[in-house]
Amino acid sequence: MTEEQRPAPREGLEELTYVDDRVSKLWVLLIIGVFAAIVAYGVLFGQAGLLTPQPTPSPTVSPTPVASPSPPASPSPAASPSPGASPTPDGSPTPAASPSPQASPSPQASPSP
Repeated sequence: MTEEQRPAPREGLEELTYVDDRVSKLWVLLIIGVFAAIVAYGVLFGQAGLLTPQPTPSPTVSPTPVASPSPPASPSPAASPSPGASPTPDGSPTPAASPSPQASPSPQASPSP
């Protein structure tokens, strides 16, 4: 090729040069290696890691029941008669004691549509 056939260099564009920076390559490899080592340690040996032994449960001593004599059962007190059924001295009947209201069962929850 002659100079006349070669295209003229464009103005404003710089020619990119290749820089072989061995120190930068090693520095990046070192950082990646440290990061990988930290992650591997966390996964393998960290808390609940793959190679961390799980603590074995310590044996618990259950108390054995000791047979002890129980006190004799005492009789329950006798039921007293209801005061609502007795007449009053003036002869008018007294209203009977109303039983306590019982709790009504609450309606069961039905699933929402």
